[in-house]
Amino acid sequence: MDSMAFVQSSNITVGDKACAVEIYSKFYDAGGKLGGCGYLIDKCTGWGSSELTEKWFTYATLYLDGEEISSAGFFSLNESGPGIGKATCVVTEKPWKAGYKNQQPRFKGRQVTTTW
Repeated sequence: MDSMAFVQSSNITVGDKACAVEIYSKFYDAGGKLGGCGYLIDKCTGWGSSELTEKWFTYATLYLDGEEISSAGFFSLNESGPGIGKATCVVTEKPWKAGYKNQQPRFKGRQVTTTW
């Protein structure tokens, strides 16, 4: 498979500070089904930010081409940096459509909190 494509940078709020999370992903035809790989790079520098980022994606929903695809929980943190280490990959039950290939994923989630 080709290398991951940097898709987007999204801001999350930790405490009273906004910080960026880089989202890397790739979607592909997996034998007629929609396959996807992805990981996150947490650019936040706050205590607990990585935990909150992972928790948010665990509960978020992934949308592609305007369609609800799956849980976004397979997007995990990659602390090694872009292009280093392995992305998590899944194959969904959704039939592959050529229009998925270059679509930017969207995520819908909710506010999450944690206790330290």
